[in-house]
Amino acid sequence: MFDIGELVLIIKSDRTGPVPDAPPALIINRYTGFPSGDIFGSGDMVVYDLMFMGRIEYAISHEWLCKLDRKNTD
Repeated sequence: MFDIGELVLIIKSDRTGPVPDAPPALIINRYTGFPSGDIFGSGDMVVYDLMFMGRIEYAISHEWLCKLDRKNTD
């Protein structure tokens, strides 16, 4: 689970790690809902609203995020 105000990275679609050269996103909200665009989502889960590249992205599943830390920024 991520906290509001935390910086995260977006994970690649093949789930092998963060999207290369993508900037971090800022968690601005956390709530229970349906993930946007997630065709595999079958019910309520914890989702996040993010500030990413100057836009707000709504209802992003935790499965598409990873914590920003030194090992995935080098």
